[in-house]
Amino acid sequence: MSTGPLTDAAIDAMDAGTELDRLIAQHVFGYLWLEERPSMPGYEPDTGPISWQGWIEPETGNVIFDITWRDATTLDQPQFSLEIAPAWQVMEHLMRKYTIVVELYPEVWGKQSAKFAYRTGSPSWTGWADTMPLAICKAALKMAGYFATLAPTEPGVPPDDTK
Repeated sequence: MSTGPLTDAAIDAMDAGTELDRLIAQHVFGYLWLEERPSMPGYEPDTGPISWQGWIEPETGNVIFDITWRDATTLDQPQFSLEIAPAWQVMEHLMRKYTIVVELYPEVWGKQSAKFAYRTGSPSWTGWADTMPLAICKAALKMAGYFATLAPTEPGVPPDDTK
């Protein structure tokens, strides 16, 4: 999993799937990836071999979604880049966090397009893909990468990019 900033070109070249979904969880939502479930009161592990990986919210320690392997693989991680409902959650999260303007274009030059901006005259971030969920995720990663380079501010307030 990537831990550093991603370039727009690298994001544009990404395919939909688990790796991109993990980047969305990490860079857009700010979740932390753990290889072992944190200890929790009342949690009793199932019997038999078990391996746990999952995302937690850093401030609360709450498990957001997880992947658990036993005899078969179970996946409880939203497929942000493959399904429209989880992709919509990405967009809603960014709209609440940055009060962004969203433009979705279902067919432009044979591609789906999602464009995010948080104020008139500001930079904008566009994702192009064969599907709308992938376009939304690409735009979201570009936007998250931009804001990660700016000085942090109070929650819910966009960083000042005018300096």
